[in-house]
Amino acid sequence: MNQKQATPLAQEWLAGDKATRTRIQQSLHGTKAMQGFLEALANQAPVQGK
Repeated sequence: MNQKQATPLAQEWLAGDKATRTRIQQSLHGTKAMQGFLEALANQAPVQGK
């Protein structure tokens, strides 16, 4: 999963409740997709802060 593919997942994580975040983290944990997700999440964070 690259950063572009991970962006919707990052947005879902940011908008989600604790259960949603846990589900996403568990689905990605230990996978190569996790890196793309974390990069996308980092790119989303400033947008969310405005």
